[in-house]
Amino acid sequence: MTIDRNTKVCTIDDVMETFKLTTGRSRSRATKAANFLEEEKIFPLTYGNPKLAPLNVLGLLVYLTGNLRNTEQSYRAAISCKGNHARSVFPSLEDALNISLPPVENDSHIIGRNGSLYGRLLFATGYPVSSGTSAERETKAKIGTKLPPYLANIISGWNDLTMENREVCAKYIRDFLSTLMDARSGYNKRSFRVSTLCQPNETLVEEQLGQIKQTFKCLYGNIIDPDSWACSVVSSCRPLAGKITIPSEDVYKLATKTHLPIKVEICQTAPKYSFT
Repeated sequence: MTIDRNTKVCTIDDVMETFKLTTGRSRSRATKAANFLEEEKIFPLTYGNPKLAPLNVLGLLVYLTGNLRNTEQSYRAAISCKGNHARSVFPSLEDALNISLPPVENDSHIIGRNGSLYGRLLFATGYPVSSGTSAERETKAKIGTKLPPYLANIISGWNDLTMENREVCAKYIRDFLSTLMDARSGYNKRSFRVSTLCQPNETLVEEQLGQIKQTFKCLYGNIIDPDSWACSVVSSCRPLAGKITIPSEDVYKLATKTHLPIKVEICQTAPKYSFT
């Protein structure tokens, strides 16, 4: 697939398909939604549209930390701020997309103002949605999830992109790694671990592991070798999850030569003497 700044991520018709246009009320809601998206300059939603960058981060935060639900034709998107720095970008997202991100409970925030409409838009761009009541909801881990096509196509087709088109697309997968490492990583003295989302089967876990490593390779293959990183599938429980272990020497390179959310601190320790 050829990708350039004019390639469409989704269309206004894709969003309109999320409405059941069977009554006058639903048609009126769809018209208001279309007018709002036009006023906010969301469309045409191409890789070159400046609105895609904040929308991409919003979608990734919902996908990697929270959930997108569809209940009775209303879409509700939530972001979890537990153990990550998601709140730091909220003011920029609110300004760029004309939304609000009020807190609800358990370190969670929902998309408040214009939330249902942006939930529809995220679904239209390819983010997974769960449905049903809280008691019977099909969660992401049960149904299985994938990256939206607009990101997956960049990763899989990176080698075929021109340098100009790589420059257009790089920020979207760079923000994917930044959000992933902030939301789903941990570290010890020897390595840094990045985890996939939980999945119902090993095939989906391995697909995500491959996409994560390939994204690192696309952006930083000149300073690190992601193909050498150890990967594992945690199969002792259901649903399954995958882990990538990044060795300390590569963590140092990423911390000093990229904008990823990693910080390496130097501290003084007790000296080691020749006779001890």
